[in-house]
Amino acid sequence: MRAFIGTEWTPLLIVGIYGPTVGALLTSALRGGWRDVVQLVRRLVPWRVSVMWCLIAFAVPVVIDIVSIALYTSRGGVTGPLVAPNLLATVTYFGIKLTRGPLGEELGWRGFLLPALQTRYGALGSSLLIGTLWFAWHLPIVWMAGTWISGPSVSVYQLAWFAVSLICLAIIITWVVNHAGGSVVPAVLVHGASNAALPLLFLPELSADATRAIVYLSLIPTTGLAIAVAVIESLRADPTDPLDP
Repeated sequence: MRAFIGTEWTPLLIVGIYGPTVGALLTSALRGGWRDVVQLVRRLVPWRVSVMWCLIAFAVPVVIDIVSIALYTSRGGVTGPLVAPNLLATVTYFGIKLTRGPLGEELGWRGFLLPALQTRYGALGSSLLIGTLWFAWHLPIVWMAGTWISGPSVSVYQLAWFAVSLICLAIIITWVVNHAGGSVVPAVLVHGASNAALPLLFLPELSADATRAIVYLSLIPTTGLAIAVAVIESLRADPTDPLDP
């Protein structure tokens, strides 16, 4: 998730950001040598994936954020004026977000682990397992200053929100990855756009408390979309083929 204030750059944070991808590359090298490493990295080649699914992947978190803002204002929340941000600064900001968590994690979670789990547990089961592991992997940020669930004390509600958010997001990411033929590119886009919370950049006067409220409200559309995806995909999937998107 996007840091509420500046997050301290520590060795632990570096491991958390890049550990899954580095681990996947090392495991692939040990199991199958250079050939397996190349096959894994090819999942990140952008021209091997449908443009439509890249656009859908990018749009999903943006729409979730817009719905969250609408929910906030419908409850009487104040966002301040809508102002278009500097385009170059926005693109640079999003690029930085991609190089951290998304590129550092997704080759591990969705490039390496998801295909292995789907042969046994199917799309939904694999998503639940990865989402739970994803949550556990991020638990150390509880002790890092400046994240959404850090601070002098962390409530059960905050941890539950974080866990459900990541599990639902895992279901959504599995959906776009499967429909994109197993490419990790859409996963990187979903993850990056989620972390960047781009629609909030259009509200420069949004207070810290309002931003936090909108982030917590995002659980509603995220959960709704995850449930819809799970139901629709369960109705159309071939039960004899757990890899069927």
